[in-house]
Amino acid sequence: MNGKRIIRLIWAVVGRMILYGVALVLILSIIVSWRMKQRESQWGGRRGWRGNREPAQRTIPRINKEYDLSIQQQIQNYPLNVCLVDGNALDYYGHSVDFDHNGMVVRLCSE
Repeated sequence: MNGKRIIRLIWAVVGRMILYGVALVLILSIIVSWRMKQRESQWGGRRGWRGNREPAQRTIPRINKEYDLSIQQQIQNYPLNVCLVDGNALDYYGHSVDFDHNGMVVRLCSE
């Protein structure tokens, strides 16, 4: 093979890689912009990737208050006075540990 033929071969390979790379970038940008339109979001500004979400400082306390309130409401009607794990009284070790499991309160003695 002579030098011109090698250069043409290299250029053909590199040219196709560039061509396919540009085509891939265009296709991906179209898909991403289409998905962003479905979400009614924009690329930049306040309505960008994170602009649509509430800051964690506002959502976490609200969730914790709702969680605590649901546990307090269910504790009043809790049917057991014994721990589910070892059968001791709920206040055997001081105070019980209350948590929500799939919408139902579970009380365990804290050991």
